[in-house]
Amino acid sequence: MIKTKINSTPVSEQKLEDRKDTVERIKAKLPDDHKPYTDKYFLRTKEILVKDNYNPWVRYQVFVRGKPLQVKGVDEAIAIIDKYTRLREHGGQIRAIPENSLINIADPKEPVMILEGPMQDLVEVETLYLGAISGGCSPLLDLGKLEVSAKAIVAAANGKPIMYFGARHFHYTLDAIIAKICHDAGFSDCSTDIGAKNWGTLGKGTIPHAAVLAYNSTLTVAKKFDKYIDPDVPRMVLIDTFNREVDDSLLVASALGDKLSGVRIDTCGESVSQYANNVDLRELEGLPLKYQNCKGVSIAAVWALRRALDNAGRRELKIMVSSGFDAEKITAFVEADQRFQQKYGNTLFNSIGSGSLGADIRIATSDIVSVIDDKIGLWMPRSKIGRGYTESERLVPYYQENR
Repeated sequence: MIKTKINSTPVSEQKLEDRKDTVERIKAKLPDDHKPYTDKYFLRTKEILVKDNYNPWVRYQVFVRGKPLQVKGVDEAIAIIDKYTRLREHGGQIRAIPENSLINIADPKEPVMILEGPMQDLVEVETLYLGAISGGCSPLLDLGKLEVSAKAIVAAANGKPIMYFGARHFHYTLDAIIAKICHDAGFSDCSTDIGAKNWGTLGKGTIPHAAVLAYNSTLTVAKKFDKYIDPDVPRMVLIDTFNREVDDSLLVASALGDKLSGVRIDTCGESVSQYANNVDLRELEGLPLKYQNCKGVSIAAVWALRRALDNAGRRELKIMVSSGFDAEKITAFVEADQRFQQKYGNTLFNSIGSGSLGADIRIATSDIVSVIDDKIGLWMPRSKIGRGYTESERLVPYYQENR
C-alpha cells in the first residue's frame, strides 16, 4: 500500500454542506436511466452477479493519469453514484478530494476518489463517473480532430474490425456524437447502447477487469459468463488481469472448448505481459521498436499468446487487442500481423478495441484494489498487477453517517 500526503491547501476549500448542495443540483439534471450510457460489459457483470447471488464488498480507486492538474468533475461523479445506486442505504462510502484541488504533485496516479460498498451497487456506474471526471479535467474537444483521428485509425487497421471503447474517456453527453464520428469513419461496433444506435444495434462487450477481480479468477468468471449470459453473445474472455495472459488463456480455452470465441488482451502499462520476454526478438527485427516488447500490450505479448494458442491446437481462437491503440500503434501491429502470417500461416490478431482518438484529454481510471474477506471481516488486497491501493489523507467522506 502506498501513502500519499500533501500539506498544500486545496485550491478551492469546499464544506461538505456546500458539496451536498452542488451534488443535489447536478443530480436533478442527470438522465433518468444510466444504462444506455454504460459500457455493456459492466451491465453484463451486474447480470452475472445478480443471477449468481454474489455481491462482494469492494474498494475502487479512481485516479487521473499524468502530470499535475486542477481536478474537476468529482462532484458530478459523486452525483452519478448517489443517484443511480443504493450505496448510502447499504452502508457504503465515497471518499473524494474537494473539487478544483491540485492533484498529482507527488504521485502521477494520486487517488481522487475511493469507493467502498457492494459491487452490485457500483459496477454499473463506472462509465459515467469516469466520463464526468475525464470530461471535467480535459480541454474543450475539437470534434474535427476526433474525426481525423478516427479515420486514421480505420485506415491503419487495414480492414481489421475496430470497436469503439472510449465512452468513459468523455462526458456522457458526448457519447452519441463521438460514436457517430467513429461509425462514419468505419468502426465496426460500439460498447454503449446510446452510441450503438448509430449502427442500429445495441452495445457490445463481455468481461471487464472488475468482473475478474470480483471472482478472483479469470477461469471462474469465464465459466460464470458462459452459464448466465445469452448464448448468442460471443464468449470473448479478458485474460490479462493477473498478468497470466498465456496461462489463463489456455485454461479458459480448455474449460470452454468450442464455445470460446476468443480472448482479449488489455495488459496495463505497469506490466510486461506473460512470456513476452521469451519471444525471439530476431523475429521482430525491423518492426517499430517502441512497440516490440514494451510494457502493456506489446507485439511480443500478442506474438507469445498467439503461438501458445496455436501450439495448443486452438488456431481458430480470435485475439482482440486493446489498450492505447491509436493509429501509430495499430500501424505497427498490422505490420507485425503481416510478418506473423508469412511465418506461421495464421493471423496475429483479429480485431481491435480502441478509445484512443488522439484528443488532448486527461483519462480517469477506476480499479478494484481491495475486497472484504467475509471470513475475517477485513479488507484484503486484490487488484490488477501494478495497480494496488494508495492511501490518501486528502479524501473527504461524503456519507458522514457511514463513517
